[in-house]
Amino acid sequence: MIDVSEQEVFSLVNCSSCGARMRVRKDFANFEIQSVLGEGGQGIVYRAVDKKLGRQVAVKVMKREYSADPEFVKRFASEARITASLNNPHIVKVYSSGEHDGLLFLAMEIVEHGSLESLMAKLKMMPEEQALDIGIQIATPAGGAGARPHSP
Repeated sequence: MIDVSEQEVFSLVNCSSCGARMRVRKDFANFEIQSVLGEGGQGIVYRAVDKKLGRQVAVKVMKREYSADPEFVKRFASEARITASLNNPHIVKVYSSGEHDGLLFLAMEIVEHGSLESLMAKLKMMPEEQALDIGIQIATPAGGAGARPHSP
């Protein structure tokens, strides 16, 4: 048995017996963490299951230093409320936000086809027609005339 009570969610630990590296599989709030989707400067995004609602979600967990900064906490709560109030098929839906074990989190819909940022990083240069199409989608209100589904 390995004591992982002080380890961060889904962190890598070494087995004291065999030395194998393994992931700490801990629940976080009401989410069952399944894998890492990405990591950035402010936190880590996990694929998870919302155990209360029974659906797949992306859970962004802020790094401890950000979660302990009162100014960041205030901005985070404000941005979460604003984003959750938006209803547009081109904007990720925010389901909930909160704090668990001293860490701020944001639960959002899973976007299987990736983000605009990852598409741009992958392509390096985007064809003009595709860039215009994406720009129109971003600028068009939900359900507005001219809205077309994104197809990378």
